[in-house]
Amino acid sequence: MSFFFSKKNATAQEDETQDALVALDIGSSKIRLIAGEVNEDGFLSLTYYAECHSEGVVNGAITDLTKLSHQIALLVADYKENGRDLTHCYIGIAGRYIKSANLQGGTVVPTHAVTEADREHAIENAAANRFSEYQRIIHIIPQSYQIGDTREIVNPIDLSAQRLDVSIHAISCDEDQEQNLRRAISMISSDISVDHVIYNGIAAADAVLSEEDKAIGVCLVDWGGGAINVALYDKSCLIHTFGLDYGGARITREIATRFGLPLGIAEYLKRNYGVAHPKLLPEKDKDMMLKVPIDPRNPEEVAYIAYKDLANVIAYSMIDTLQLIQQRIETFKRSQNMRDNFGSGYVFTGGVTGTPGFEHLATSKLAANGLKPKIKVGKPRSVECNFNQVLPPNISAEDLSQNVLCASGATAIGLLRFGYALKEEEHRRYNLQNDRRHSDSTLAKLYHWSRNWLSGEL
Repeated sequence: MSFFFSKKNATAQEDETQDALVALDIGSSKIRLIAGEVNEDGFLSLTYYAECHSEGVVNGAITDLTKLSHQIALLVADYKENGRDLTHCYIGIAGRYIKSANLQGGTVVPTHAVTEADREHAIENAAANRFSEYQRIIHIIPQSYQIGDTREIVNPIDLSAQRLDVSIHAISCDEDQEQNLRRAISMISSDISVDHVIYNGIAAADAVLSEEDKAIGVCLVDWGGGAINVALYDKSCLIHTFGLDYGGARITREIATRFGLPLGIAEYLKRNYGVAHPKLLPEKDKDMMLKVPIDPRNPEEVAYIAYKDLANVIAYSMIDTLQLIQQRIETFKRSQNMRDNFGSGYVFTGGVTGTPGFEHLATSKLAANGLKPKIKVGKPRSVECNFNQVLPPNISAEDLSQNVLCASGATAIGLLRFGYALKEEEHRRYNLQNDRRHSDSTLAKLYHWSRNWLSGEL
């Protein structure tokens, strides 16, 4: 078990992080606790980061609530020992538990000039569709607005209109999985509130994609240890999301099955000797045999595995998964009569992207119609590390920064940044509701005054 842990910081400032945003990235291989501050431009300043080995989660699914809660409790305890308070947090949910749809709705504009209230009413009408009895909508993301024959309006406020229509991308999640995630936190303390459950695919996209990427079209693939999360953008709009339970653990299991190894040994081989394709092996290593201990208690019990055979197993597993992702995307594109490829190609995040040769393999296997797509491993953008935590002697602030500012840290960082956007949206809606109440109260008072005045005059 590896922790970026520290003992209590005697010099920790008492005003630290009451207002900091905190997120928990609960994966199948690691659990990360991250804290920081986001400014109005979306720039993130990280003040805290810690991680530990994940337990009780398999392929993105909670299989043992007690074990999971225990691991999270270790991270929370260390966070508090550093002089911080934890009362609110965001958590992510894997793509295998989400469903999505593009929905439409609209509303009449009584004043013939679109107000924020009109826009909210149109969005509410579009989101009124239910996915199923056991699904709950967690994200409603406007794509574009329409007034008359004018489509793809970005901001309809103050435009003249008799009716406003809107297209949205709605994402729902499995209620049981959401409640299990929340329960894992509540088992630690009833004082910790989960403000939002956020789809990991959106979080990763928010961490690494630029507005230019989204404008010309891009496919974000977050390939973690337990699940794959996909988000497609076109013309700056989120148009499709889905998930698969084909994470890095599937590669580990195929290694274990192929060579008859314990899962722990298979994981060790994957992490220390794995490459994306045997052709990527150095010439001197192509005939190498790996001596692998099968039972740590019996040093004499070993297996010999050809390096190129290990690379083949990893390659076939990755190729199958890449082709499955591509098939799902092509099926969606055909359903929408989309012919153009995404201008920014594919951007990958997640721990699996650290496999040597991954970009080369993805480029060759995701080619369509003779054209090789752009392939990039995305790293978090607009982030700086200002850690205010005590680190063990063997961990430096630079080591910690490299560990989080990489493809595998994208989801955790995105949870903070997207959480901030949700928080700002809540403030906007709250102010809008206050304005509505004030307006309704003023109209009511005017109505009663007018009625009383007329009664006196008549």
